[in-house]
Amino acid sequence: MSKKKKSKLNSEQKDFFLKIARLKNPIWITNYLKKDAAMRLVENNFSKLISNPLIKNNILGSTFPIDYKDIETEAMVSQGTLEQEVWWTYLNVIYHSEKINLFISKSEQFNNLLLYAKYEEASNILNEIKYELGLSHWYIENKLLLLSKMNGLREQKEYAETIRKELPNASALLVYHFSQKLENELSYEQYDKNFKKMWRDYPNIKTYFEFKANSLNADPENLVYFLYFERESPTIDKYISLKKTLFSICSNNNYYSLPVDFLNKYLIKLDNNIKDIELKPLLIKSTKLNYNDIDIDNSKYIRILDLYTMGYYKESYDLCLKELENYLTFNINLIEILIKSEIRCATDDNLIEVSIDNNSIIFNIYEYYKSIILKDKNLINSINKLLKIALELSSLSISTVITQFIYKNIPFYNIPVADSSLKTGGLHTFLYDVREQSIIDDARYRILITDMQKTYQESITYQLLNKENFNIDEKIPSFRLQKYNIKINPETIPKEQQIEIYKDIIKNGNILDKYYAIVELSYLYFKYKEIQNCIKAIVEGYLFNKSLIYNLPLQEIIEYIEQYHSTDFDKDIETSILYELYSKYISNKFDSQKMIRYEIFLEENGYTKPSELINNYERFDKNKLDFFLQFNCKSQILDSSIYFENTEEVESERINICQFLVEQKVSSSHILLKEIKNITEQSLISKYIQVIEQNKIYVNEEGIKSKLQSNLAEYYLRYIDLVKNSTTLKRDLNNKVLINNTFGVNIPYPKNDIIPLLQNALSDVKEYFVFSNEYGLNGFISTNIRHGKLYNFLTSSLIKSNLFIKQDNAYWQINFQIDAKIMEILATFSNDIEKSINGFKDQYIQIVTDKENTKNGLFRYDLTEEISIAIYNQLDEEPSFEEFENILLEVLWRHTEINLENIRYIILNELIPKIQHIFKELNLKIETIQNKNNLSEIRDVIRHESTILQRNLETLKQWFTRQTISSIADFEFTLPVSITKEVIKNVHANNFIKLNADIKIKDKFKGLFLKGFVDILYILFDNAIKHSDSECEKINLLLDKSDEKQYEYRLYVTNQIKENLNIKLNTQKIEEIRDNIRNKMYGQSVGTEGGTGFYKIVKILTYDMVMGNRFIDFYYQGDKFIVEIHFGKRKE
Repeated sequence: MSKKKKSKLNSEQKDFFLKIARLKNPIWITNYLKKDAAMRLVENNFSKLISNPLIKNNILGSTFPIDYKDIETEAMVSQGTLEQEVWWTYLNVIYHSEKINLFISKSEQFNNLLLYAKYEEASNILNEIKYELGLSHWYIENKLLLLSKMNGLREQKEYAETIRKELPNASALLVYHFSQKLENELSYEQYDKNFKKMWRDYPNIKTYFEFKANSLNADPENLVYFLYFERESPTIDKYISLKKTLFSICSNNNYYSLPVDFLNKYLIKLDNNIKDIELKPLLIKSTKLNYNDIDIDNSKYIRILDLYTMGYYKESYDLCLKELENYLTFNINLIEILIKSEIRCATDDNLIEVSIDNNSIIFNIYEYYKSIILKDKNLINSINKLLKIALELSSLSISTVITQFIYKNIPFYNIPVADSSLKTGGLHTFLYDVREQSIIDDARYRILITDMQKTYQESITYQLLNKENFNIDEKIPSFRLQKYNIKINPETIPKEQQIEIYKDIIKNGNILDKYYAIVELSYLYFKYKEIQNCIKAIVEGYLFNKSLIYNLPLQEIIEYIEQYHSTDFDKDIETSILYELYSKYISNKFDSQKMIRYEIFLEENGYTKPSELINNYERFDKNKLDFFLQFNCKSQILDSSIYFENTEEVESERINICQFLVEQKVSSSHILLKEIKNITEQSLISKYIQVIEQNKIYVNEEGIKSKLQSNLAEYYLRYIDLVKNSTTLKRDLNNKVLINNTFGVNIPYPKNDIIPLLQNALSDVKEYFVFSNEYGLNGFISTNIRHGKLYNFLTSSLIKSNLFIKQDNAYWQINFQIDAKIMEILATFSNDIEKSINGFKDQYIQIVTDKENTKNGLFRYDLTEEISIAIYNQLDEEPSFEEFENILLEVLWRHTEINLENIRYIILNELIPKIQHIFKELNLKIETIQNKNNLSEIRDVIRHESTILQRNLETLKQWFTRQTISSIADFEFTLPVSITKEVIKNVHANNFIKLNADIKIKDKFKGLFLKGFVDILYILFDNAIKHSDSECEKINLLLDKSDEKQYEYRLYVTNQIKENLNIKLNTQKIEEIRDNIRNKMYGQSVGTEGGTGFYKIVKILTYDMVMGNRFIDFYYQGDKFIVEIHFGKRKE
């Protein structure tokens, strides 16, 4: 194969790079990539694109500059839509994800050190960031902040003036405002005025400066301009700006109307590649995940809250202080408890000192928080000071946390307007956005915060914050005191009283107390062996909040039930749900019991099918019944029920259940709708598979007629001529046949020319009907039966169950601790099965010829004189040409049907008994194993697989019937793809394919082409799996319009090749195959078992599907093997 062939790109990529080549100008190329090219192509080829130095700078801009003058790199590209700007910035960021992750790690260290006034250590981290990641606006802003804290205003201003001289214009202006906002005497209000003055001086970059200096104060409508201006900035700043942009989009409920799929896709991609905890809330906000579906650990916070509630204020204070060092920037609640603990200690005459450095930012925040909580005389000043800190720290996440704290803790309507920065109904303008956005903090605490907001009105915290003259000695709610009494002295409170306390907490407590009480109540029931109540508590707790499941005694209760086999709660719906939860969260160990529990629950309540519950919907708790129907009544469970006779009934029942749940508007309706769609599609696929799998004996009669048209026409004309002159021949022949058959003699037949003519005609037709690899039985038997399909069909389930093993397969020994002898027993069993299947195939599924190895074949065609006489008898005096050729084919079909009946007889009376005997021997040998304690599992598997194989052997009999495919409706190409994928799954039990099918053509193909397409795809997928190192083979399939003008369609299939594959040797084989196809020297190979499947693909296209206009090519490209098939005549 030529180098040109090897490097051949698919059509889409070729067009993509041709377009780039034609544009030539780097600016035009960049604009094309950003605004007009397919996003997928740009993403897939991004590394290659930026390897071109002419367009690299235009795409990446500045990356990690070393010199201040390089902090902006000119990137000539036009402005796009907001969607395009987000995607363009994403490409830059994700390409440098490794360095972005380094920045996130280092910047978090810097933040905490800075907040706690550990300035020398913070300076070291900042220098490391500069050394490893270059300069950025973020670096400059925080360098100025650090200098102002360490050495005062003068030094940071000198540094700012020095670097401004080296910086490009826009960056120099930014540095001026970075420096200005750090001036101690400059109020937030004055800074805001100065900032607005700058807008007037530089109106063309107003929106960019808004976001860079203080994004919360920016106009959201200008978001698109901000990202566009950021294209020239360093990569670190691009990432921060992208995050701010996504935050603004998510927080404004997608005010910008970006496609939801687009937003979610790139948020997920960012989150997968960049380890930034601040991305989590954006992802949740965008994708609308249910908070209760996210498992988080609130144990430390709950411990602090417990200590505070129980009156251990010093302990809660100490623990808060310790945790704040790690989590301050993400959790404002800890500071609140810290302050309240200190206040409580002070009222108890046990004053404690705050051990935080008085000069640190943390201490200032602490003091201003405290002033706001107490609403003391410094309230207004504290708000302004906190706003100023938020401004100074605008590059850090704590800036947003501070503004949110102010909003949450200030009753705006009660505050007098004592300062121009405060307005009735709200704080400074930028806080309106904060209030509307309801920003979610750190992902670890999002559930906690959400729940606190829900129960805010009833909480102690609210009482402290909401009353101007609050009473510090306000009583703690009685149910919380009771909760702690149970924890401290459980033995002093009777069981019944404990249960009532927990029920009261569940009914009246806040969210955290409810969680606690649900868990404790379930364990209390289990402790006193109130099993029925325990089951109900677990199920109801799970339905209240799924994340509680790991704290409930699920495993303990199931193991108890299994040990004591109690039947007291068989009638309860909760018992079935309990087993489903165990299967979902613990283990599939009791899945067989899960099926039994389903049956018992229905029978105990007088039902046979779950759909009958729908008519008695009010009889059960809605949430529990919805769960039972959705999860306990899946198709796999229904399939095991004796009340459903076939797959169709199971599918119908499941669809009815799903439709009912959708009508009830359950939260997972979208999943159920998808399940309905999948069941419907799978049902259709199964029907087509059954049709295709049970019709494997086929002859291309039209192809034979076409090939022999001139010969048969000549025979026909001679026959008509001869018949006219043989008035008594038919009677004489029939008399001789009668005498010979009656008396067992062999009297010669009257000499004539008609019978020899018919014998010759029949012999010519037989040659194509039986032996032709293109049109006849031999080719179809090879493609549909002998070419690995029969063997794979009968062994796939055995392989999957680990009964059919290769050497040294220690599955049963390792997983079930069965004696090592099992390996020898199963190896013998596997060998016997293999010999039986291959013996049947090699001995009987053969066409009898002169070759020795075909003498036992069951496809026999001994065409005697009597057969030709019979043909003569059936023909009219002057038959039509069509009748003449049809009777010749029908005679051969009659012989074929006799042969097929003989094969079915052999399967029934030889192969099936042989297989049954092998299984019987296996069972006997299993019982010779000394330790029988661990044999139950393998006994069940043997019993199951024996049934499966018996069923498959019955199906195998149906393979050997004449093909009678009924009319198949026209179809889209997705149908043969789905069918083939299912067939492959059934055949290759221990391998599966991950298929990426991109079917761009919506044209419908004729129904008669379905089988041909399935056979072609099967060969391609089967080949990929056989030449793969992986259990999961990734295959890409594309069907689109052919780029070759003489063809209509192109099928393009790629798969990964083995690492150690000798490509050079295989390329030589490919060249040989290609030459044989080109020279039409492939017919003999079609009828041969094994070997390449490409000859068979050509045969299917050319003869079965009569795609005279077709082209096939196959080649290696890098680590991929590629097959291209062009077919169909292009319409003019």
